[in-house]
Amino acid sequence: MIDDKIKVLAKQTTLYAINNILIQGCSYIVLLLQINVLTPSEYGRVTECYGTYIAFLGIPYLLSMDLAYFRFVHQLGKVATFSSILTILCMTSLFVSTVMLFFLPKIAQITHYETHIHYFYYIIGIVILDTFLVIPYATLRAEQRLYKLTGIKLVQAGTTILCSFLLLYHSSCLRYIAYLVDCFFHKVVQLNALDGVFISSIVANLTALMLLLPTFKTIRLSWDRAVMRRILAYAAPAFFSILLLRLNEILPRSLFRLLIPDDFYVNYTKEEMLGNLGISYKLTLVATLAIKAFQHAAEPFFFAHSKSKDAKNLYSQTMYIFICVASVGLLLFSLNIEWITKLFIRNPLYHHTIDTIPYLTCIPIILGIYYNLSVSFKLTHKTVYNSLISGCGSIVVGGLSFLLLPIYGHWGCVYASLIGSTTMALLGYFFAQKCYPIPYRKHGFLLFLASFLLIDKVFNLPKQITFLPVVWRYVVLNLLMMGIILLIAIIWHRVTFASFFQKNRLKSL
Repeated sequence: MIDDKIKVLAKQTTLYAINNILIQGCSYIVLLLQINVLTPSEYGRVTECYGTYIAFLGIPYLLSMDLAYFRFVHQLGKVATFSSILTILCMTSLFVSTVMLFFLPKIAQITHYETHIHYFYYIIGIVILDTFLVIPYATLRAEQRLYKLTGIKLVQAGTTILCSFLLLYHSSCLRYIAYLVDCFFHKVVQLNALDGVFISSIVANLTALMLLLPTFKTIRLSWDRAVMRRILAYAAPAFFSILLLRLNEILPRSLFRLLIPDDFYVNYTKEEMLGNLGISYKLTLVATLAIKAFQHAAEPFFFAHSKSKDAKNLYSQTMYIFICVASVGLLLFSLNIEWITKLFIRNPLYHHTIDTIPYLTCIPIILGIYYNLSVSFKLTHKTVYNSLISGCGSIVVGGLSFLLLPIYGHWGCVYASLIGSTTMALLGYFFAQKCYPIPYRKHGFLLFLASFLLIDKVFNLPKQITFLPVVWRYVVLNLLMMGIILLIAIIWHRVTFASFFQKNRLKSL
């Protein structure tokens, strides 16, 4: 039977999922606005800048202070925790930005952005604003003020949509911005659609920060050495863990242009295929949103019930339900991904990597399993294992990227990421059981493995049923699959309930 506390977690996860779906639905509108104007090669640069440089730089800027905030806000109080963390973030932002600006010519040379060096100014600005938004958002999460959190994020997303529309579809807006730059900074600039993408993000972040200014009202920069030491000591292992974890995510894409030969693709350039791969990553949105929603709800849940006598059973049930839901979602998503892609991404120039999407969807699910396992390290204050395991994952992903990308192209990214995340999950299980053994249900892991092995068959199933019109193929297959899943769930539930009832009966005797 499902514990009531698990039901509360499920409710909170659902609320966060709705929040994320609304926000990401807006980001999807931005994506459509972008791909209707940008070529695949240009969108490849967006993928590289946002998916690699911004994603990576956010870690040294933030230093895992959001996790530290959740850990200390109940111990030190909101004002003391927020003030100390804000002081740390000001120092890290100043230091990292100074280092970036000093080495910018060299960075541009290494990344082949010599003619687009100004993109890095945008990147630094976006990351700084992202950093100062994280803790106010974390405050709203800790206080469970989901409606305000959702409202501000919707305004932020709506601003991105409006600015993207104006800057991408009305070139006069870009010319006016260039005119303002000339007036105030006495510098002549020529702005294009890619500049519009970055400027939209900066304006949206500034809008959100203005709405969150009341959160900073009672906050002052402060330096308490003892408090700072405690916060940094707690955040340090998480920082290295997230740094290495993020490397696992971005390494294949960041190495894409460097490792794949120029003549690897016959009909396309590698920049165009990177743009296609970026769209494929975007279309794993459903899984990414679900995992993110689960993490947002689970972080306070894990700590809140750590002292409970049935904590281990709670964590076991959480993992089991997570895997069951993820497995069902993966199969249904794999069955429907082709028509979903063609319906929402109308531009056929971005359809070349559709077949990778179901496998890319597995990566956040596997990392979600690892996240569940890592609760053992957090509860026993052995988060150093997270860093070590993430380091192993980075070595595997990096090594396989160098090996597989020149041979398999974009599929090399998929293989490297899948093997790296699986390695982390296996190592996480092994060490977690030594630190804080939790009686996980093994058949849950087997269920996900079976779902993974069925991906290719499920993905190609609509193509094999040629005697039905396309629409009816998907209607029949979806009904059939949901019927099979429901039947298996009923049988599974009855067997589990009978086993549970029998155990309780034996205990009473």
